[in-house]
Amino acid sequence: IQHPIHAQDCANAIAWVHNHIAEYGGDPGQLHLMGHSAGGHLAGIVGTNERFLKAAGKDLSILNSNVLLDPAAIDIPRYLELVDGRGMTQLYGLAFGRDETNWRDASPQDHVAPGKGIPPTLIFYSGDRMNLNVLAPAFARSLTQAGSPSRAVDTVTLDHGQINSYIGMVEEPMTELIMRLHKGE
Repeated sequence: IQHPIHAQDCANAIAWVHNHIAEYGGDPGQLHLMGHSAGGHLAGIVGTNERFLKAAGKDLSILNSNVLLDPAAIDIPRYLELVDGRGMTQLYGLAFGRDETNWRDASPQDHVAPGKGIPPTLIFYSGDRMNLNVLAPAFARSLTQAGSPSRAVDTVTLDHGQINSYIGMVEEPMTELIMRLHKGE
């Protein structure tokens, strides 16, 4: 299974939640995406490329915010250029194929544009893992310049797994930032 199947599956699930959340006591006006690692990529692509939600009968306006936890594949061509055949090159080939057109289509960075209604986004990353020290700040800048206030935060002392484990802990700085984002701050 390769891109775009993963992203469309996620968008279909998000549309289902939007359609049915009130039946479970939730508020369809309060949808916030969050994903870790490959899930961070999926939250990123669904939150920037409107075609996936559109195919599921929705649009980006149903998303209030997006949180990417040490995401993969923000900018696939740039990542592959930076690692020069090393790193996750083989895995990316399996997930996204070998065609640069598909890499660009799968890269959230390539779908950032003004006027799309991309939700505000927080990106937490663990230093230089997967060159996120370069790619995450560039993505956040692009989002902000396109009108979607966004921020990339280096977690400094937390590794890839710890970022996911610490989310939701009381008095955890990442959790506090996410709660502020959800309040619209």
